[in-house]
This record gives sequence, structure tokens and C-alpha cells, in this order.
Amino acid sequence: MLNAYLFKLRYIFLPLVAISLCFLALFGLLYGVVVLYWKLYDPTFAIHYWVSFAFSGLMLVVLLRPRLKLLRRGADDRWVTLFYLVPGIGLTFAALFLGDYLRAATGQLTTLSRPSLVLNQPTTRFYAFQHAYPYKAGIGVQTTNTVTGKNNNTLQLDVYVACPLLDSPADTTPHAVPAWLAWHEQESMPMSLSDAEKEIRYRQFIARCDSLFQQAGLTGFTYLTHATAEDKLQEFQTAARNSPFYQSSTSAPLLLLPQSKPFQERIYAPLLRLGLSLGITLGVYLLMLLFPRLSALELMKWQKGQRPASVWREVAPYVLPRAGYQVTPLLLLLNSVVFVVMVFRLGDVSFQASDLLAWGGNYGPLIQAGHWWRLLASGFLHGGLMHWLQNMVTLGLMGWLLERLVGPVRLVLLYLLCIVGASLLSTWWHPDTVSVGASGGIFGLFGLAAALVLSPRVPADERSVLLALPGALCAINLLLGWIMPGTDNAAHLGGLACGLVLGTLVTRLLPQPTN
Repeated sequence: MLNAYLFKLRYIFLPLVAISLCFLALFGLLYGVVVLYWKLYDPTFAIHYWVSFAFSGLMLVVLLRPRLKLLRRGADDRWVTLFYLVPGIGLTFAALFLGDYLRAATGQLTTLSRPSLVLNQPTTRFYAFQHAYPYKAGIGVQTTNTVTGKNNNTLQLDVYVACPLLDSPADTTPHAVPAWLAWHEQESMPMSLSDAEKEIRYRQFIARCDSLFQQAGLTGFTYLTHATAEDKLQEFQTAARNSPFYQSSTSAPLLLLPQSKPFQERIYAPLLRLGLSLGITLGVYLLMLLFPRLSALELMKWQKGQRPASVWREVAPYVLPRAGYQVTPLLLLLNSVVFVVMVFRLGDVSFQASDLLAWGGNYGPLIQAGHWWRLLASGFLHGGLMHWLQNMVTLGLMGWLLERLVGPVRLVLLYLLCIVGASLLSTWWHPDTVSVGASGGIFGLFGLAAALVLSPRVPADERSVLLALPGALCAINLLLGWIMPGTDNAAHLGGLACGLVLGTLVTRLLPQPTN
């Protein structure tokens, strides 16, 4: 038992430590160069989180997977996923805290006698003013509401306030303000409340925010931090533009977050969180390695120098085109490229309706105005990360099942026509709603699978497979569509109906099975 644990420490745990340190070093280097030094991109919290998670997960799967093959597996080996997931999550949070530390440690403090002198200085990360007067009567306010939580069951309300920083209490005539103080308050409520109850809670929240802001002492800060995208900079800048003091200029409003601790202590908190996240992750992994046994067969192969096939060799058949699987990888690639471009252009992994509309979302009034291209373009847009991920997994599975049976040309034509049909029904059902997503085309593939199941031209063994997986996926997606708010059920039903009709025509083009 002791020898087996020592073996796991040497060949699994110590490599994990090395992988963790290499990941943090590489991530810190990229973050320092791209974000802090070159300032090419200002990531939101969501981008920071998911890039860290993807980067750490990729390193763990590629580098740790051959060693985790040494652990004995049973009939249900899903528990092995925990040996990737636990360090992946731990390293993700470590990367978040590393970014906070680098941002705090490398920033320059600019000390000025009054806020108006900011105009004559290059923008820095930290500021301190000898004299500054937050003018509460000149604030600008921006309110947002976002549906969040598991199953979209929570409505989150946010109030962003931008308060002009003036040189003195006498300087209250509206004019161009170089610096603004940022203030934020948040509250959540259940989506299950009626519209009247939500309205009452919203008004109570706004009244409470007004009271809290008026009571807040905004002059007790020791220094101020330049707000970034992770601090919801865009919302604060919108709030500043809503102030009577705002005057348009070529530069964006400078939003500053007040800090009460001494400037010298700014690096302690993120550094402590970084150490704790890494230490807890490795400590939990040490305990996890106590439980699984080693596989005698895999251990023998390891001792003989035989290593498992690379991850790429196992994944390549599912992502690269091949005979019977040609257009599905291209559809996956096109959807993924559009989503990644939107993420980096819009700076988030969850998009607003106005953004989706600007990128080609389906919308009744614009369709009637002649924007027919939106009926197809909207099928390659997604509202957020989970929306995109769920659709890509389902599309990949359905394409893998169906393309070899009907051929690439028929599959892609049916898929695109079902997107258009789903968009048309969606526009008729709720014309004033912006709708996006590949689900119309995916439900068209469900309809195609149903037509193939009913067709005598498809071999019986193929029909049983087509009935099981597509049937389960279709039922799950329909159920989730009726449970989760914001789901475009019209597009689902429209795509399903189009797929069934067009699929019936496609099956007539298939050759008769030979006995």
C-alpha cells in the first residue's frame, strides 16, 4: 500500500506540481505581456475565467492523462474526471488571483494635488489626490438586469454610479470632468415572482441604493484604482455619460474605484489567495490519490516503456474531416470561429440582445424590412458560452450519426434549410424577440433521424441506433426548452418539422437496401 502511494506521488503528484507551476508561469507571462504591457486586450472576469479554465484543462489532459491511465478503472470510470476537474478548477482560480497580483504589483501610483491635473498626465493604474471632492448631485446612473443562476431562475439587478471628482466644493458648475468615482450595488430576486412583485422589489432596490449612496462616505479612500473590464468598466462609463457633467470627447471617461487600505498592502491579498488556492488544490489531490488503486496491466506497460496514444490521435477522428464525416467538422468550425470572434470583439462570453442583433440575430421587424439574410445568419450566432457548447456537442453527435447515411451534400442542405425554416416560425411566433442559435438546424437533424427511422430503406440495425441517441437528445432538449426561460421553442419546433418533411424527401433518394 505504501509503495503504491509513493509510486503515485512520484509519477502523478510531482508531475502535477510541475504542470501547475509551468501553467502559472506561462499564464502570468502571457497576461503580463498581452494585457499589462502591450495593453492589447482588457479581459472581463468571464473571459479571464474561461481562458484560464481552458488553458489549464488542456495542459492537464495532454500532460497528465498518460499518468492517470495508471489508475485502475471499473465498470464506471467517470470518477477519473475528478482527477482532471479538481486541479483544473484550482488552477483556474490561481490564475485569476495571479492576474490580480500582477495588476497590483506592476501598476504605477500617480499622486496629484487635484483631479483636474489628470488631463495633463499619462493614464496609470493607481491615483492619489491630495484634494478631491465627490459631487453627489452630479452623478450618472446605469441600471442593468440579468437572468442568471441554474436554470435561469434568478434575476440580478445592478446599479452603477459614476460620481464626478471635482477639485473643490465650489466647483459645481457642469463642465468636462477628467475623473469619476465608481460605486456599485447589487441585488437578486427569484424569477418565479410575478411581474407586479418584481416591479415592487425593483423600486425598493432603487430606493435603497439611493439611500445607501447618499449615506456613503466617498472621501475616506487612501488611493484609487483605474477600473478595468473585470470591474464592469463599460457599465460605469455608460453611467458617466448619463451625468449632466459628461461632455463627449475622444477619450473615454476615467473611472476610479476607491480603496481604503494602505497602498503598500495592495499585493498581499491576491498573493495570499494565490498561495491558498494552489496549496488547497495540491493538498486535496494528495488525499484523492489515497483511494484509487493502480492498474496492474497499465503498470506493466508503463514499466516496459509503453505509453498511451496521444490525445490528438484519439480526438482527431472527431474533429477532422474524413469519409462519412466531412461537412459536420466544417459546421462546427464555422460556429466556433464566429463565437470566438464575438467573444474577443465584445469582451464577454455572454452577449446582450443588442449585440446579437448587430451581428445578425433574427428579428421580426428587420426581416420584414428586407434583412432576409438574418434567417440564416442567426443560426451561426449563440447567446453565450453554455449555449454554444451545448449546441456544438449535440451538432457533433448528430452529424457523426447522420452524415454517413445521407451524404455530406444532403446533410448540409437540410441543415441550412431547417435553420431558415426555424427562423421563419420563430419570427412569426414572437416577432419582437431577438433569436439566435444553431438549435433550429440541430432539431432539423432530429427530424431527419426520425424520418430515417420510419424509412424501410434504412437497415434495421441502423434504425435502432437512430432511435436511441437522437430520440434521447431531442426529448432532453425539448424538455429543457419548456423549463428554461428565454428558450426559443418556436425555432425548435420549426426546425423539427422542417427536418421531418425534408428528411422524408431525402430518404426517398437513398438506395434500396440489399438482402
